[in-house]
Amino acid sequence: MTSLSIGADECAWGTLAGPFVCCAVAATPMQITEISAIDSKRLKGLTKLSQVVRRNMSNITAHSIVIVSADRLAALGYARAREFAFNLAIQRCRRKVAPRCPRATIDGSDTFKVPFSRAIVKADDQFPTVSMASCLGKAHQLMLMHRLDKEYPEYGFANHAGYGTPQHLEALQKYGAIPHIHRLPVIRKMFRNRGLKFFTRIEQ
Repeated sequence: MTSLSIGADECAWGTLAGPFVCCAVAATPMQITEISAIDSKRLKGLTKLSQVVRRNMSNITAHSIVIVSADRLAALGYARAREFAFNLAIQRCRRKVAPRCPRATIDGSDTFKVPFSRAIVKADDQFPTVSMASCLGKAHQLMLMHRLDKEYPEYGFANHAGYGTPQHLEALQKYGAIPHIHRLPVIRKMFRNRGLKFFTRIEQ
């Protein structure tokens, strides 16, 4: 039976808006040699990421994307949400290739209690499956932020993808935080520390 391996990575951990995304990718050794994806942090914009993803989807056996909303992040807490997301993404990927149970390589220094896994710092630079998971997860997150940008163009989500850029912070001060989209506990604390006024937007 052909061996498989899984790579997993996360994106949008440090944003102020939108969901946290975790992705896992399973591939055979032969497929891995064909993967040409690179770490998503080196690719700028949804178009380039989407091109890399489309070029490489035929080179993987299975994948899984887990989305944790801003509200669920607040309810679970960041540590538990991260553990939940990595475990679920890898578990779903393993189910798709059952009865095989590929070893998982996770980018970073924590395995998040995922069985039969290892954590490697900068794994996205060393393992094509992790690199592909990084690109696939980031492309999905950017797609979601572009959708939000169409609904709330005044916040510039397509430009900063939810991160705390000057443009985003200025919009937050002017229009307020959007319930269910902005990570309210984080923004509330940030504004308090900076002596800024915090308020939530009232949706019509």
